[in-house]
Amino acid sequence: MNLSTNDLSFLSDRSRQRSMISAGFQLSSSSANSPFEQYSSKLPASVRGALNHTTGYISSLSARFSRNGYCWLVSGQTAYVWLASSSNRITDAVIHQELKLPECALGQQANLMELFSMNADDGDCCSCLVITCDGYARYWRTIVRPNDYYDVKLEFDQIELLCHFKDDICVCGSYSGRLYTIPCNALCNKAYIRPSSSSLLSSIGFGLKSMLFGTSRQMKDNEILRCLHSLKNDTSTQTTITMNVDLISLTDKHLYFWYLAENDIQLVHSIDLQEIFGNEAIKDQKSNENHRHISCISLSVTQETIYVLAVHHSTQDYRLMLGVFSINHSGVQLVSFIFLTNHLNIRLDEIIVKPHVRIFAVPNQPAILVHSKKDAFIYTGPDYSVLLRASFSNLNETILGSGLCAQRLLIFCHVQGLITPRAQDLMATFLSKTTDNDPYQPMINSFHAFLIRNDPGGAVELFRRFFNTIDKSQLDDIVIQFGMFIIDDPCLQETNDLTRQLEKKTDIYNYYFSFLKLINVWNKLHVAHFNNGIYHTKQILQQFGEKLQCAKAFAQTSQQSLYLQAAFRSTSRHNQISHISEVITTIIVGVIEASRTIEIQSYEEATRLLLIAFDSIQKYRQEHEQESAISSNPIDDEDFTQSVICQPWILYEHNLNDLYILHVNNILDFSEI
Repeated sequence: MNLSTNDLSFLSDRSRQRSMISAGFQLSSSSANSPFEQYSSKLPASVRGALNHTTGYISSLSARFSRNGYCWLVSGQTAYVWLASSSNRITDAVIHQELKLPECALGQQANLMELFSMNADDGDCCSCLVITCDGYARYWRTIVRPNDYYDVKLEFDQIELLCHFKDDICVCGSYSGRLYTIPCNALCNKAYIRPSSSSLLSSIGFGLKSMLFGTSRQMKDNEILRCLHSLKNDTSTQTTITMNVDLISLTDKHLYFWYLAENDIQLVHSIDLQEIFGNEAIKDQKSNENHRHISCISLSVTQETIYVLAVHHSTQDYRLMLGVFSINHSGVQLVSFIFLTNHLNIRLDEIIVKPHVRIFAVPNQPAILVHSKKDAFIYTGPDYSVLLRASFSNLNETILGSGLCAQRLLIFCHVQGLITPRAQDLMATFLSKTTDNDPYQPMINSFHAFLIRNDPGGAVELFRRFFNTIDKSQLDDIVIQFGMFIIDDPCLQETNDLTRQLEKKTDIYNYYFSFLKLINVWNKLHVAHFNNGIYHTKQILQQFGEKLQCAKAFAQTSQQSLYLQAAFRSTSRHNQISHISEVITTIIVGVIEASRTIEIQSYEEATRLLLIAFDSIQKYRQEHEQESAISSNPIDDEDFTQSVICQPWILYEHNLNDLYILHVNNILDFSEI
């Protein structure tokens, strides 16, 4: 057993190594503006030594993570393995193993090494499988005995990817797209019977090949394998996928769904991504150029959602494309397509020939990570329009590996060590409520899947089930009631920092707009009941956004306005946002009718507050011009012929304009005097 708790050869350099990693982190990720933070600096001593003593040979280093909490760094023929995360806590990473890898002329890569636990309840008993590019396999039943392993020669094509499927079975894929399943116990048995002769190992490999379940499964010709993802191994989340799918593979052109039978790998479904992305790109005005091509480069899977990253390129430039797919009862469907802002400092050939760009859905927040070896970005916000970038350039940083590690997304950096995306505090406490009798609980669950679990595909499926149980004529009213539920949630109004809470409410409400588009409801909205009247649903939703904007502007001003404080106190604290129009109306009536109530201290103060409200609403409408573009045509529906259709806030807006003109005229009259 090679149990390395201390490496004396690095004692003299330990302080220098620690300062190097810590200093690097302070330069970038510890910044308040950085989307990343340090996860753990307690790397094993030998790992720190390997990082510092290979400065000129960074290309020989690679790293990877396993879902059962392990991290490994491959340097030459040595793999350093340690437990980086366990039971939702950061480990000390003092104890580690050093595994000797088989020789390979093409070098060793961390993506051809897999650590897994056959028993999900026994994470401490970890097995390891390594495959070389030229077809040799080395298997450890347990890594706590690093000198006890089995070698087998496999007659495979050049292997590019390896992932654990379930139990003792792993799946690997060749560069040409051929898939193989490897029962590790069979490796042990064959290698144990004939342990010594290389010629025998070759024959064993040939015999073993006939035992492997999927050796004849080949994807279409002229395709390059990009990613493998096992749904059986993804135990971090529960899924309701009804498709009989065990494995997902991505090539540069297609997305494949596989079922692993006892003696075969069966293709369940495939999607032509080039056709789908090409059709979506045609709709974009910026993509009318001819002779552009599409190449898929990476994927990420969360519960019932598949994120696919692709490039839309010509010979001169390229754009990043994100396709979001749902896996549900009816198969696989595209639910969202976006062109991402591209700041990757990487050549096109480095993306499409042998990709150095990867994508991950960030757990428990509506964000995705895209990174190359030199850059890392977080895309967040509605439609992933907010780009957060790490400042790695001044560190001469290199990303060695990334992945999900015990439900955490980690990045292994050469200088900074392990970093992770910062958590977003959306303050969405209302989404954690669970009430069996609440008729909107299914809607809450669907929005929770979209906003918190980063599972838009699951959100679509949950809403579909909810939609099938309701009266379709009530859809608009449900959408409005849920919008009021968001802006009036009392849980956000118990602390003093009301401004920050309102900012978070605004963020959540903007996500609500994206959610309505995702579940294919936005274009179906018609009219709804509100304030004893019937209005265009989209205009009511717009009014809620304007109220939030006004409330935020007033909250920033309330400390300097005695009247505003009194006006807020005169309304229910739990309803102060949805009823803020009453506060504003009181100001309008008081000023225009020249009334002097107890609350209104002066004409100047009331005018100032009204101008603040006017500016905040104009700002909101400019930022949400697309949502504000609502048809002014009369509502042609016989069910509403006896109802008075009026525009929300029409009196309020006219009075605002009248007051604004009056205010300007008063200023002009005063200047003439």
